[in-house]
Amino acid sequence: MPVNEFDVTNVEAVAGVQAPATQLVESGQGTVLIYNTDPSNTVQLGDNNAIQAIDGDGIAPLPPLSSLAFDGTSDVFATIGAGLSAKVAAYPSAIQFNSQTLITPLAQLGTFTGAPAALNIAPGAVFTALNLADVSRFASYDLNAYAFAQSAGGVGAGLVCEIQIQWFDDMTSGIAVFEEDWWIWVGRALPTAGINTMCGCGPMHGRYMSVNVIPAAPGTTNITLQYMNIFGSNRTVPYSDWRQNGNAVDPESNNITLLATAGTSFDNVLAQVSNVVLGASQLVFVPCGLYSGPVYYRFQVNTAAALHDPTLVNMENHVSGDLVAGTGISGVLVNATADTLEHEGTLLLPRSPAAFIIQGAAAGTSSFSLEIIAQQAA
Repeated sequence: MPVNEFDVTNVEAVAGVQAPATQLVESGQGTVLIYNTDPSNTVQLGDNNAIQAIDGDGIAPLPPLSSLAFDGTSDVFATIGAGLSAKVAAYPSAIQFNSQTLITPLAQLGTFTGAPAALNIAPGAVFTALNLADVSRFASYDLNAYAFAQSAGGVGAGLVCEIQIQWFDDMTSGIAVFEEDWWIWVGRALPTAGINTMCGCGPMHGRYMSVNVIPAAPGTTNITLQYMNIFGSNRTVPYSDWRQNGNAVDPESNNITLLATAGTSFDNVLAQVSNVVLGASQLVFVPCGLYSGPVYYRFQVNTAAALHDPTLVNMENHVSGDLVAGTGISGVLVNATADTLEHEGTLLLPRSPAAFIIQGAAAGTSSFSLEIIAQQAA
């Protein structure tokens, strides 16, 4: 019987038995909104009771936790895959349904100060935090993580690590249908309890999802992944947006001084320093917050006698000890003459944090100001 009042209908299919499809709407009965309450099983809809979930045509899917409104001008039948079942709710005269946001943990590894998610991940090695999880019922993901270097500050210690997300449409080929590669700062010690320095979200791109953590390959010492949490969500996220407060992570590199900066990437301020004084020949770097997209930058030095041109550098695959002033470093994004003019512009930052590197004049003191602002609203 078709539904003609508030009701919940069980749509099921016994394995090996071809049964008539279940009628949900009868022609002429008026508007009915149909909602698939099942969190994982898809219901197939059609216009007659002979439809089967394996039909090549004549059916249309009603995914988990989704709804469709019908005006009652035609019959609507439902079927489902063999051995499965789903409860379908009916709302007479309704045309729109707003469901609650579904957040499901996919991986919850480690804690702020307890046992870490993974010890001794070697440079270039792959630690798999999530392996081929079925994410077909989710529209997007959320993720947070923190890693720190062992022997922080020593030559070859990690400054960044890669987080690789891969999506697959099957579990056997081993060939991803989509991939995101992000790089995050690696700290010098355990995180401060209660303060998460990095979070990201983005749309799903396939049925199965894997997440790997890979330390910078040129490194010579291991890293510890202290925690990583991954969630699936049914809310719509149009693009991937990852943020990390580089200053709070406190990375350490050999023979160069970290310079603290105001602001965080969470408020779109990737770096901000004003009239910072440099000692004679002092080499410093400003760890910019992680953000991928368009940014505005402005900087100025008060002396033209700097030893090298200041640079903004892509930190992908960098390790402790390889940060130097001037264009001899790999990954230069912006290079400007060390004059006293104000320099400003815009650029697109990759899926990796950046660092601003500058060296003071050979004699006496000098100072500089810097500002890097993300142009896209969070």
